[in-house]
Amino acid sequence: MVNQKLLSLRKHIKQKQPHFIRQDYHKIKCLKRAWRIPTGKHAKIRYGKAGHRYMVTPGYGSPREVYGFEGIRVCTVKEVEAVDPETQGIIISSSVGNKKKIEIIKKAQELSIKVINLRDLDELISKINTDFENRKKDRKSKKESRASKKKESEKKKEEKKLDEKISEEEKKEKEKKERDKVLTKKEA
Repeated sequence: MVNQKLLSLRKHIKQKQPHFIRQDYHKIKCLKRAWRIPTGKHAKIRYGKAGHRYMVTPGYGSPREVYGFEGIRVCTVKEVEAVDPETQGIIISSSVGNKKKIEIIKKAQELSIKVINLRDLDELISKINTDFENRKKDRKSKKESRASKKKESEKKKEEKKLDEKISEEEKKEKEKKERDKVLTKKEA
């Protein structure tokens, strides 16, 4: 494993580093902030003039021994198996889902590989598992509520049908009474 002193030294160097931004970024609106090397004939940054921004140089780099310890971006368990635990750590891709993330973390712990972009792995696994359980409970309750709503709607439909049948029978009876009235009027 890489020496912890070197890693802390790299962190210290990165903190002391100036922010390298593009020349005239603050003057010209269409320029982006990202560093580009100045190429102008009279570029003060390129000459390293006093009072101007610093230019990117090798002196700001990390210690050579730490360069080998880079995080390898991982999306599957097979990619974790290919990592060398002595010189490399893994960075779990953000597009990986929770189920696969748990598998990758367990495999990394089994092979004693450091996961760079996550802290407190056991806590993360327990949190994900509780989220899964809560989702299952929510799904069950939603299913039950849907089923109960479906039963209620079916009952309402049956009641409507019964009401319609009753109303049809009542209509027939009313029509029959009206016919009878008409017939009795004609006879009288």
